[in-house]
Amino acid sequence: MAQQLEANCVPGGILINHETYSQVDNLVDVEKRQPVDLKSIERHTRTYAIKYRKAEADKPLRLSNPQGAHFNLLPLSLGVDDRQLIASQLQALTQQMEGH
Repeated sequence: MAQQLEANCVPGGILINHETYSQVDNLVDVEKRQPVDLKSIERHTRTYAIKYRKAEADKPLRLSNPQGAHFNLLPLSLGVDDRQLIASQLQALTQQMEGH
C-alpha cells in the first residue's frame, strides 16, 4: 500500500491513508486529497497529504486514567480568557480531589 500511495504523491511529498491519519492527526497538519483506487483493495482509499509537522505547542494536552477519566485539550485553539477559565476550574477540581 505504501508503494502505491507513494506513486500517487507529488515528488518530495508524503501521502497517507485514513487509518494512518487517524493515528498521527495530533502530530501533523494535512490536506485532504481525492480518494484513490489501490490494487488489491476493493474500495476507494481516502488520502491525506502531509503539509507539515505540528509544533510541540500545537499538540493536545492529554490526561487519561484507567478508571474512566479522559481529558483532551488543544490550548492554541482557545482564547486567553478560555485558557484562564479552564486553568482555574482545574485548580478547583484539584482542591476538591485532594479533600476526598
